Amino acid sequence: MPTGCKTLFNPQDVTDQDGIKRLFDEVESQIGDVDILVNNAGVNPYFGNTADLDIETWEQIFTVNVQGTFTCAQQFGQRILERGGDGSLINISSVGGVVALPYQTPYTASKHAIVGLTKCLAVEWAPDIRVNALAPGYVKTAFTEGVRENEDIRKDILADIPQERFAEPEEIAASAVYLASDAAAYVTGEIHLADGGIAAK
Repeated sequence: MPTGCKTLFNPQDVTDQDGIKRLFDEVESQIGDVDILVNNAGVNPYFGNTADLDIETWEQIFTVNVQGTFTCAQQFGQRILERGGDGSLINISSVGGVVALPYQTPYTASKHAIVGLTKCLAVEWAPDIRVNALAPGYVKTAFTEGVRENEDIRKDILADIPQERFAEPEEIAASAVYLASDAAAYVTGEIHLADGGIAAK
């Protein structure tokens, strides 16, 4: 029984439409038709009072988080629709796409935008493409390393999580696998929270 799979490494700027098109072209030529896309590029460089936020940082966050998600989703959707195929698109939002994360206004706003984009695409592209958003809470990755290493911030965050812990990356990956699979064949337009209970409060 086969135990491996063919992979392809091709770094691209998610905001570059031409680069993303080249990426999809190469994947299709080397591996085959793309029928699942997990949109997982994102940045969050600002923690502070919104009154002090500069427009350049706001634009940087929205360019990567929202425009980048849209660019990849559009390229994926065009190809699936052109061949009349069956696809699954998973946009990575955040618990910050459902609740407010104070002092992270541009990130929170960008992740709310991804929720709106997901719902629109789910309705527009049905029944050919299922479109869902996966909204993680705090996960043990390099993305959260700064807050996890600051003991005071870490304690405040854990106090806000009913499960009282950060997620393992594999737990979020399992949710993505579910949304991509036939087990979720009737699920579209869903905002799937994997946040340890933050949004339930």
